[in-house]
Amino acid sequence: MSGWKDYLSSPGTAAALVAVLAALASVSSLGNRFAYDDITLVVENERLADWHNPRRIWLTDWWYSKPEETEERHRDRLYRPLTMQTLGWNYALGGLRPFGYHLFNVAAHVVVSALVYRLTRVVFADAAMAFLSGALFAVHPIHTEAVANVVGRAEVLSTLFVLLGLLCLCHDLQTAGKPSARAWRAGAWLSFLAGLFSKEQAVCLLALAPLCEWWLRGRGGVSAAAGTWPASIWKRYLALVPLTALYLWMRWAALEGHLARDALPAALDNPLSQATLLERIFTPPAILAAYLRLMVWPADLC
Repeated sequence: MSGWKDYLSSPGTAAALVAVLAALASVSSLGNRFAYDDITLVVENERLADWHNPRRIWLTDWWYSKPEETEERHRDRLYRPLTMQTLGWNYALGGLRPFGYHLFNVAAHVVVSALVYRLTRVVFADAAMAFLSGALFAVHPIHTEAVANVVGRAEVLSTLFVLLGLLCLCHDLQTAGKPSARAWRAGAWLSFLAGLFSKEQAVCLLALAPLCEWWLRGRGGVSAAAGTWPASIWKRYLALVPLTALYLWMRWAALEGHLARDALPAALDNPLSQATLLERIFTPPAILAAYLRLMVWPADLC
């Protein structure tokens, strides 16, 4: 047993094992074709041929298709230009051959799994916990939809950048006072912005970052030069305010003067839009409970 502990105590070795597990768990998706939303956002998406045109990619909404159609349908007002840009790069390299798109998703999942391991190890300083967390994340079937469907990369990329941003912030705290600290902090800020441009949920980094810092400080894992809590918070997080403002401005421009959709979604897209008040109150907790159950026991995902 001690041999395995010694083996997994090496960060590089453990991260590599987690990466291999992630690749093995998702490699079967490489033979997939395009399906579901892939058809609209990849196969029928004229923007991908204009992948080198920033205006077409970065100043249009997620579901934008043809200019003459955009005013005739209910738009979700979603803004994920970095994810769309990666789809454009896939198109530039391989046209509409599905393999390259799926390979990108698998590779991104491998990186995310390794980041889960690394962040857990840095935050909790427990090699065994970090490996188990990374390994479980790597092989958990609940990630299948995000990895196997091409457009699921929005979730994968936003998760990647949130984890990377948190890891950079942790290293910033641990190397405070050294020249490298500023580079780590800049990496965290850029990761946050990239996460927002991948999918809106990356905004959760604003809540997760202080929690990580609080935990690190609680176990004494922070450099003395990092300052005291919470007085030093502004040094690390103040720049996130103008970055968020930049994102909102670009979102507003791309969505033609909107920050969110201006009409209720169809019941097929979101049943709660047509639900009664009581249904709106009690359904979300039930859904959350179902999600938690599937994370613990994913026996009936399909």
